[in-house]
Amino acid sequence: MIERKRRSILHDAPRRWLGWEHIQGLYNRALIMDEEDDRDDGRKIRSLYFITLFETGGRKAEVILLRPEQIRWSDEIIKVERMEVLKRRERWTRNVIIKIEDNPLAYPFIDHVEECDTRYLLPGYTGRFSTEIDPEKHISTSHVYNKIVEIDPDVWPHWIRDQRSWHLSAKIIDDGRDCDSYLLKKWFDWASIEMPARYAGRREEEDILDHFGVEDIKS
Repeated sequence: MIERKRRSILHDAPRRWLGWEHIQGLYNRALIMDEEDDRDDGRKIRSLYFITLFETGGRKAEVILLRPEQIRWSDEIIKVERMEVLKRRERWTRNVIIKIEDNPLAYPFIDHVEECDTRYLLPGYTGRFSTEIDPEKHISTSHVYNKIVEIDPDVWPHWIRDQRSWHLSAKIIDDGRDCDSYLLKKWFDWASIEMPARYAGRREEEDILDHFGVEDIKS
């Protein structure tokens, strides 16, 4: 088992968007490790965990609850509906809008969803030491953590979430989305922001669609 280290985004993660080349490199490394590992019956475990964490920007405890029917897409966007948001005093969910254009992981993410034949996108196992998939269970957060750290010991689930936020806020010229702090707050559905944003920073889902220049998926 990978040794856990108490790490902080503030002290142990890069303070900039590392770029698609770096993110794709990690994903490709995960794919290679999946192909070389015969313990999971050919399932792409590490690459699935990595891409789901990055594309949704979710916490590990949130992504394990995702079901494939929550994820829909058009030619322009992927939309994750009613994704759980934890660390709230009451139950909270968010819709995640992912623009496909200039996102090299968008279609691979769709491929993972289309290949899913279990109740949860990140399925669990029949027992603690088993490699047999239980189609009705989701995986544990500790398993997600350990598999992500296997890809690169300097990367952990919240590091991926942090890079997603840097990507969304980076300038378009740097392959980012140029979202301001208010759009970021709405995209992640964070509970709070500095006081000025309480007055001038209200944003809705339509603002994200407008900013991305895309249309919502029709009912």
